[in-house]
This record gives sequence, C-alpha cells and structure tokens, in this order.
Amino acid sequence: MKLPFLSEKKISGEVYCGILLKEAQGVCYVYQKNSHSIQLLKQKEFQFTDGWEHIVDDIDEALSLIEQEMGKQTVITQCIFFIFAHLLDPHTREIAKPYISKMRDISKLLELKPIGYMEVIDAVHEQLEHEKQTSLSSLVVELDDTQMTVFLYKAGHKIVAQHTVRTDNFAADMQSALENIAQSHILPNHIYLYDSTDLAEESSDLLLHSWKKNLFIQQPRIAVVPASTVSSALLKLLEKQLCANTSTAEAQDEKQNPKEVMGFTIGGEILETGKPEEFVSKKAFSFSFPKISFPSFRLLPLIGIPLLIIGFLIGFLFLLHRATLVITVPVEKKQSEVEILASKKPVTDEQVELQGFATSFSRSEKKETTGKRDVGEKAAGEVTLYNYDEKERQFSKGTKLQMDSLAFEIDDSVTIPASQFASDGITKNAGKNKVKIRAIVLGTESNVEKNKRFSVSGTSSNIVFGINETTIAGGTKKTIRTISKNDIESLQLLVLERAKKNALEKQKTEKSYFVLPELTVAKANKEKFSGEVGEEGTSLSYTASGEVSLFRIPQKTIEGFVQKKLESEKPDGYITDKVTFNIKKQKKLENGDIQLTLGGEILFSKSIHTDEITQALKGKGNDEGKSILQGEFGISQVAISINPPLPFIRDRMPFWQNHIRIELVR
Repeated sequence: MKLPFLSEKKISGEVYCGILLKEAQGVCYVYQKNSHSIQLLKQKEFQFTDGWEHIVDDIDEALSLIEQEMGKQTVITQCIFFIFAHLLDPHTREIAKPYISKMRDISKLLELKPIGYMEVIDAVHEQLEHEKQTSLSSLVVELDDTQMTVFLYKAGHKIVAQHTVRTDNFAADMQSALENIAQSHILPNHIYLYDSTDLAEESSDLLLHSWKKNLFIQQPRIAVVPASTVSSALLKLLEKQLCANTSTAEAQDEKQNPKEVMGFTIGGEILETGKPEEFVSKKAFSFSFPKISFPSFRLLPLIGIPLLIIGFLIGFLFLLHRATLVITVPVEKKQSEVEILASKKPVTDEQVELQGFATSFSRSEKKETTGKRDVGEKAAGEVTLYNYDEKERQFSKGTKLQMDSLAFEIDDSVTIPASQFASDGITKNAGKNKVKIRAIVLGTESNVEKNKRFSVSGTSSNIVFGINETTIAGGTKKTIRTISKNDIESLQLLVLERAKKNALEKQKTEKSYFVLPELTVAKANKEKFSGEVGEEGTSLSYTASGEVSLFRIPQKTIEGFVQKKLESEKPDGYITDKVTFNIKKQKKLENGDIQLTLGGEILFSKSIHTDEITQALKGKGNDEGKSILQGEFGISQVAISINPPLPFIRDRMPFWQNHIRIELVR
C-alpha cells in the first residue's frame, strides 16, 4: 500500500478525521489520539449528491454536523483517507489520477492536512487474522455499488486481487471472477464479504448458488464482515500506526530509522515534491542528518553541495527507482490412473456415494409401419363334374380341384351319379352334376377361361373330371401396409432411449456432477398407440410418459478422491494448484456398483513468498538477484525490468522493498 505525504513537519495534532471513500457514499470518522491508544469519537455516513463532482461539499456538510454535535471546541485539522481497492490504478497500484485530484481538493478546500491513506482490505485482513488467531487462507470480497474486488489469501499472503464490474446477478459476477482465479489456483472453501453496509442479499445469493465443478469441492462457507467490524478494523490499524512510537527512545530510533508500515512513515520529516500544494500518490522517504559544526563559512559550499547532490540522488531513487520481476513459478505435474468404486450404499472411505434422482418425461414418436398383408377377391365360378365310374361319387365341401397349377375348392358337398350305358348298349354315358368352386388364393391368376378341364383331388382324371362351361372370374389382389408387432416394440424402445438420452443431455449442463449413463433407466407408466397389430396403416404413432432414473457423483467428490490419491507425490515446498480427471472406463458390477477407472492429473506449484523474495533482493544486482532466486528459492526463470533504465541503476534492484513488484505466471 502506498502513502502520500504533503507536509514537511511531523504530525502533532491530537484529533484526526478518517474519510472512507467509495463510489457513491462515504463515512467520516473522528478519532482522538491519546498516549497509547486512539478513540473513535464520532462517525457520520453521507451520500454523494452527484457522484464525486460535489464530494467536497458533501464531506464539508458531514464534518459540520459532527462539529455541531461535538461542540465548537472540537477543531479537526488532519485527515486520513480509507479507500477501496478499485480506486487504485491496476498497473501502478497507486491512487488513480481522478481520485487523487479530488483528495487534493478535499484537503485544500477544507483546510485539512492529509497524513496518508490506507486500503480497507489491509485492515480487514489484519482483523480476520486477529479473530481467527491464524494466518488467513480464504477469499475476501470487497463490494461497492458497481465494482467488486476478489482477494485470494493463502497462508496470510495476498496472492491475487481480481477486479470486476458488478451486474444485477451478483452470483454470476462472483463465479466469473472465481473462474479466472481458479485457472491457476485452488480456491479455499471460505468466502468473506464486506462493505460499509448490510450484505444479507449478497450472502444469500452465494449460499443458494450452484457452483461449477472446477471451483469448490463442496459448498463454500459464506461469512459477512459487518460494517461495525470494518470500522473497528480501521481504528485498530490506525492505532497501530500512530501509536507505534510510545517512548522517547523509540521516537529517536524512529527518527534515525523511519518505519513504513501499511503506508505510514513514522518519526521522520517528509520530503516535498517541489510543488507543496501538489497532492501526489507517492510514498515519502524521510531521513535526518547529524549536527555538523562548520569551521569556516568558506567551507560551507564544499560540504553543502555534496549533501544536496546526495539528497537529490536519494530522493530520485526513492521516487522513480522501480523493479518488476515476472517469475515463472516452477510446477510439477503428476499423472496416474485411479480406481474408484461408486456405490449406492458406500461402506468404506474407498467408495464414493452414488446419488439417485429421477426426472419425468413425456414424448411422442412416429414411424413407418413394416407389416404387409394381401387383400382382394378369390376367383369363383361353376364347373360340371363328370363321373365315368359305375358307382356314384360323393365329394364333400372343400374338395380340391386342379387346373394346371391353379387350385380350387368346391363350395358345397356334391353327389355325382354313376355312369350308365346308352340304349345301344355300347356307349357309356357319364353321370354329371354342377358345383360351385372358388380359388384357394387371391388374385387374377385364378381367373380361367371356359371349357378348361379340372381334375379332382384323390381320383383319376380319366374317371372323374370337371369342365367349366362358363369362365371362372372375379379374382383380384393387392398388398397393403399393416402394423406389425415389431413396429410396436421398436417404437416403445425408441421413445425410452430418447427420453434417456434427453435426460442425460440436460445433466451435461450441470457441471457440478458426473452422471453415470450405465445406471440410467427410463420407464413408461402411461402409453398410447394409434393402432393395433394387424391393422392397416402406413404409420404408427406412440405417446408415453414416465420417469428416467439417474445416478450421479458430485464432481468435487471425484476431484477430492483423485487429489487424495495423488497428493502423496507432492514435492516439498510445493502446493496443490489444480486437479483434473477424465473417465477412461466404466464397468457395472453384479451388485449394481460401478467401477470407474480415471485418468487423474494433479498440478503442484512451488510456494512463493513474495515478501521474503523482495526482502532478499533489495539493493542487489540483477545477476546476484538471479543467483539468490535460484539458490534460496529454487526459481530459475525470471524476467527483470528496471525503471528508469539509467546506466547507474538499470542493473540493480531498488533499495526499498516495496519498490519491487512481483508477478507470478505459470
């Protein structure tokens, strides 16, 4: 955090005004400094009447109300600004120009001496660690009206600050920001939200949100840092800074070696920038010279000029000398196959639970029929049967007659008289009788011209035969489409398969779970066909409704299982960054359990402590710095950029730790 200074003189006032600035509202705090503590006397919330355009008038009105309530004897002459992270320039990490200009106007027009500024996140960070009595490893979300910043803390270190614009869907905004962070970091399972107002609606949105599988192993815990706690945190951090020098000895030590903590310089004079009224977002560097006896006025230039040059160089280095280190974080990737047994009723830690659920369906399908049937009329007519046997012949209904390859049968039983000799005693006259016949098969091929000879089944055609004196006619045939049993069964199967497929497709949008297709079953409990087996028709329609039973495993459960199996291979000094897997094989066992074979992959990245690195590198040459990074921290890939690139500083790190900025890439 960076602290601007304007005055040359040490802070001496006892009453301070803290001004918390946001997008559309703010809070004025009035503090009383005692010897070892700071007390909050009053606070007043206020709304901006027209954004930051008339912010000076808004703050003036709030301070006037406070002075009226506290009495005219209270005179506020000094101020400190508390700001949200989105007011900082993302590249320089200093207050953005439009805001620093307004802060200058506030100080000048309200006759307040600015002693610096603090980021609210730093106060909240210290407060949370104080409450938990442990290093912070959580997500902290700073909320404003249209802006939000998500901070990732690990082991007390701020790893990432992800800034984003807020929309009407807060949960979606959070998910988008977290997905960017999750690309290179594993997210902790605790989220803190803070603002200077109530956040009940936002916390409820996150509690009810269904998070994507790559973000959290289980539903994260959501906690709101109340506005009162934020105010208390600001007070404690301010007290820590302003009351640090509690003894004369400490004060002298501070004067010789000024400390910079959270953006404050304690115990030293402040350098001007060359423009006393200019409000600049730079950290001041303070120093003091020992008293020097001047033996001769003529020696004064010999002593003073070098001192001025040294002072100029020190000021130049402090204001401009910066270094940016882009460190490629060493990573280790491990891959291995992992076996998981998924059971509806797991009994050991080596099994994961199958979660069963059902979804309803209602579908209609239609298909072309495949059944066939011939329809038409059989040819019919009359034949005369001749009997040359000496005894009569009787033929029952259905007796077969044959004419070439065509077969017929008689419609009714018939008796044919025996043959008799003519009066000449030589000629034998056959007995005869007429009978109706009908073709056995449909079709025009059974239509027969007249005077054709027919044989009778079971008799010699020389003894009994028939002749049609008229044509055998009326035979017709055509083939029609009908509903077959196979049509019924295949349509039922089609509807159930499509209902199953549709249910599985819908589950693909739910990234938090992995659904097992092998256990998915669709069952119809109400169905209707447009026809029955054998009915004529060219198509068949089928409507069914029922349920699809599915089983799934939470994605984070699988990831956690894979992480547990593979994390034993984590090298010393590394942290788990990302876990991924793919399903290679699924096998359904006889008892209904599923044996999963996973291709697991885990990414370990070296734990980087940026404070330790900047402390070790300050003032070092570039080559020496690279050697330190390689030897002490195991970092071999680093790009160093020194600004300004002047010959006498371009190969050397800044002498101030907070002038070294580190970017981590993977």
